[in-house]
Amino acid sequence: MKVFASIFALGFIGILGNIADSNSENSEYLKQCMAESGVDQTSVDKLQGREWEMNNKKLQCYSKCLMIKKGVINDDGTLNEENMKKDMTREFPDGKIDEVMMKCKDPKGADACENSLLILKCFLDYTIFAMQKDKDN
Repeated sequence: MKVFASIFALGFIGILGNIADSNSENSEYLKQCMAESGVDQTSVDKLQGREWEMNNKKLQCYSKCLMIKKGVINDDGTLNEENMKKDMTREFPDGKIDEVMMKCKDPKGADACENSLLILKCFLDYTIFAMQKDKDN
């Protein structure tokens, strides 16, 4: 499971990866979402390092933009369960997919932007938790 969780974490945040790769589709998403949200590079760098600025509205909307482009959330900030499961199927066994989905699918944010960051944090935190749990077993 540790390997699955590791791969999922990298895959899910892969879109947040190296913006310098100008040939990647993800790089275009990053640039478009930075411009659309008005988020600064420092906040994006912190997000990539898993430093959560949960009250940063621009960062919340940046994560919403990226996750919509990836197809894992809907415009209203709700999880697109079908697309998320497709992404997760490559990385997780079925039992773990349902477990993660149940834990993270219903964020309680004030709006779609906040929900997207809550979903992202939940999935990444849960992945780290699962990796640690497997390491301890």
